[in-house]
Amino acid sequence: SMRATDINPSRLERAKRELIDLIQMLQGDRIGITGFAGVAFVHCPLTSDYRMARLFVSQLDPSIVPVQGTLIGDALKRAVQSLSKASSASSQGKAIILITDGEDQGSNPVAVAKEAAKDGIKIFAIGIGSAEGAPIPSADGGFKKGRDGAMVLTRLGESTLQELATLTGG
Repeated sequence: SMRATDINPSRLERAKRELIDLIQMLQGDRIGITGFAGVAFVHCPLTSDYRMARLFVSQLDPSIVPVQGTLIGDALKRAVQSLSKASSASSQGKAIILITDGEDQGSNPVAVAKEAAKDGIKIFAIGIGSAEGAPIPSADGGFKKGRDGAMVLTRLGESTLQELATLTGG
């Protein structure tokens, strides 16, 4: 769904630009990158090497994730685990910046957000997409179709993202 073009040039390219802009604003903070679709993985461990982080951002692509889908809860769990492993009790300002179209396929991100809030982790959600939605480009050309043969539209899941941010003070 991040290949949809309701945002120019695509949702993914816009998300990558937002990440690069964020990295350029950092001063001494560590950043890590968790990629996700149907599975979540640490793409770049927590680091203060911003040049390396930008390199990892440039390599983000749906083809590096072997399982398609959108499991925001799994991504948040992986990000929370990374923060917990690399942070001490005195660490300040633990945050997850979630950049997604907000469509989730049953991974219960709200439950994960509640646990993150207990650990003092804020979730800042950046929604990439439009309420009107767009078809999902297929790797073989054309657009993704559902079981019924109809074209699949992907839309911004804004309410989920708002709830995640609100629950954690993000």
